[in-house]
Parts: sequence; C-alpha cells; structure tokens
Amino acid sequence: NDSWTTKLYKAHNDFDDFSNLLLPEQWNEEELKQIRQEFIDDGIAEGYAQEYLNDPISHSEAYFKKEDFLPMEESHFNRSNKNYYAGIDFAISDADKSAYTVFVVGGMGADGFIDVEHVVRMRGDADEIIDTMFEIQRQFSVETWYPEKGQIWLAIEGEIYKRMNTRGIFLNLNPKTP
Repeated sequence: NDSWTTKLYKAHNDFDDFSNLLLPEQWNEEELKQIRQEFIDDGIAEGYAQEYLNDPISHSEAYFKKEDFLPMEESHFNRSNKNYYAGIDFAISDADKSAYTVFVVGGMGADGFIDVEHVVRMRGDADEIIDTMFEIQRQFSVETWYPEKGQIWLAIEGEIYKRMNTRGIFLNLNPKTP
C-alpha cells in the first residue's frame, strides 16, 4: 500500500557476518547461527536470507558472488573485437506494479572477461519484447541469445522465428531453464 511507510532491517550485517546484531536481547549470535544452520540443513539457505536478512538470496549459496563482479575500467569500454551475448528474463505486463522483462548484453574480450555493456528493463507486451530483441541484435550483433525458457518463451518463440524469416535477421537462440 503506497500510503504505508515501510522499513526493512537485517538481523545482522550479512549471511556470514554476525557483527552488529539488530536485536541482541532477542537473538544472540549463537542463536542466529543455529537458526541459519537449520535453514541450511533443510536445503533452503535462501530462506534464512529472506526471513532474517531481508535479502532474496543467500549470498553464500548464490551462483554469482559479489566478489565475482569487478568494476569496469575505462579501457574495457574501448576494446574492439568483442563477442556479444544477451540474456533475457521475461515478464509480460503493462501494469505499473508488475515484474520487468530484463535484457542484459555482455561483451567478451580476448582476455575472457565479460563487460556488461547494456541493460534494458521494461514492461511490455510480446510485440515490444520481440522488437527490443531485434533492436539489440542490430546494435550489438549478438553472437548467442540466452532467453529464459518457460511459459513466456513458449508463447513467443514461434513469433520470433516468423519475424526472423520476415526480416532476414537471424538470432542464434539458446533458451535456458532458469
């Protein structure tokens, strides 16, 4: 509700950092570690991160870790001969409060590093999503697309192939299960 003022607090600093406890009189470090271990033992470490840290994922369990991401240097923007790859997380809706479709384009240089070159976050229908794909293809000559495989993909896949034939622009599509 937009009229409510909300605040999110963490029970402690981070998944593995128990300094600065929010409510030490309610849960001390040992108790929080025990609760966290119960979530881990149940195979849902992200549940602890969600419930006690107000964080959607457990960083210790995440596929990509914060330390995997390095800041881009000025020289990265000017490297030539990059191969571009694009990923898509689909969501179809025009509603203001709904999820976004997100496109991420990464350019891989000869050094093997991938620079995040372009991000599009949008709400739109299938036509707008497909048009955005072709615009990104025009801008970056994407080598391989990695769309999220799921119901939205199944709904728009045929139309994408039809438009590839109509436009004479062919996208190398490699759908992946999320």
